[in-house]
Amino acid sequence: MNPQLTLGNHAVVIGGSIAGLMAARILSDHFAQVTILERDPVDATPQARKGQPQVRHLHALLAGGLDVMKAYFPGFEQTLEAAGAQIGDGEYLRWYGYGGYRMAGATGVPGVFASRPLIEWCVRQRVLALPNVTLRDEIGVEALQMTADNRRVTGVQIVHRREEKRREALSAELVVDASGRGSSMPKWLTELGYAAPEESTIKAGIGYATRLYARQPGNGPVTGYYITPDAPDGLRGGGAFPIEGDRWIVTLAGYLGDHAPTDDAGFLAYAATLPTSDIYDLIRTAEPLTEVMVHKYPSSLRRHYETLKRFPERLLVLGDAMCSFNPIFGQGMTVASKEAAALDALLRERRSLDGLWKPFFKAAATIVAVAWELTAGEDFRYPAAEGKRPAGLALLNAYVGKMHRATHHDMEVYRAFLRVAHLQAPPTTLMHPKIMWRVLRAPGRSTPTNLATASNKPSAAREAA
Repeated sequence: MNPQLTLGNHAVVIGGSIAGLMAARILSDHFAQVTILERDPVDATPQARKGQPQVRHLHALLAGGLDVMKAYFPGFEQTLEAAGAQIGDGEYLRWYGYGGYRMAGATGVPGVFASRPLIEWCVRQRVLALPNVTLRDEIGVEALQMTADNRRVTGVQIVHRREEKRREALSAELVVDASGRGSSMPKWLTELGYAAPEESTIKAGIGYATRLYARQPGNGPVTGYYITPDAPDGLRGGGAFPIEGDRWIVTLAGYLGDHAPTDDAGFLAYAATLPTSDIYDLIRTAEPLTEVMVHKYPSSLRRHYETLKRFPERLLVLGDAMCSFNPIFGQGMTVASKEAAALDALLRERRSLDGLWKPFFKAAATIVAVAWELTAGEDFRYPAAEGKRPAGLALLNAYVGKMHRATHHDMEVYRAFLRVAHLQAPPTTLMHPKIMWRVLRAPGRSTPTNLATASNKPSAAREAA
């Protein structure tokens, strides 16, 4: 911490996941002391916590998020790799979508193969190595402390969950809510006489089923597999990524309630119905290490804090507490990291906490909107998906579909798409005349050699297997 940048003595972050950890890293440069309050017990090793129901499933740290983490944690790539993660380029991902395989080869857009607990553990180790950051686990936050006129936050009321619910008032000059989708902030706001933020939802009936398998150790990088459904008729997709500990993490995902069974035979049979056989071929002879774990995702949820006219001073919200995305697209960690970086930029520019919420929510909304629009376009390829459809969606999706099919043959289009998908470039770059010309002149639908079918029915060969 640079004493010249100090904005206060103490900042509190509610939530110890990626969003909270990244917020704490930022605030460590601006406050004498930062305290992270986490409701669940936090293990010294990479472990999923009770309050993270989706963390056991396949995750992606996008290149845009990795860029932010590298900027705030020098050598972070080496930290990940030393812990067992694999960082690779497009040649290490076999990705099926829109009727074919995307091109293989170097793209300049790195991806991380690792479990979510490992990624979070690596971030946590770096954050807690900072001398002015403390994490207190098994601490619940029951309420905000306010000034007499309820205009400014002065701290939080906490409860010690492992000490017979002992309560304590914790003072702070800034409170950041990074407690996740289940955030109590809307309720707290209404109790204090403020309006809760308006919400947008997209319901697509998504469900996950995940299992870990043993993987034969190798001497070099390992290829991962990702299969996206062929909407609007195909409902099923999945991924198989090599992760630390010589394991495969295999997640099968279905839209509109078409979810994978949890028994051995049913899980394997569901994998056999995916549009291509890569995952089925991988797991049919692999050794399962766990039972099948399930998670149902009710809807994408966005809280529009940027539209509020009144909000308590010295209080912010970020991460899933602001917007919880369809996890299929792996945007959560990256969006939270970019929001934290935006907070840092504002603190360095403004040098004041007063009125900070207005420009921060505006900046965060810009980051969220890009990711939200990308996922909404994919979810709304299904007519039964519920939510507010943007104007011109049919026309836009027609172009996007052709763009996706161009990635089967054109590396330049694929690189442009990846930079957008990894939140390194704005979607408008896909409308650049050079990219549009390549998209519009691309050939039609691909027919890869091991494509079983565009429907969810297994091939005759796999039925025999």
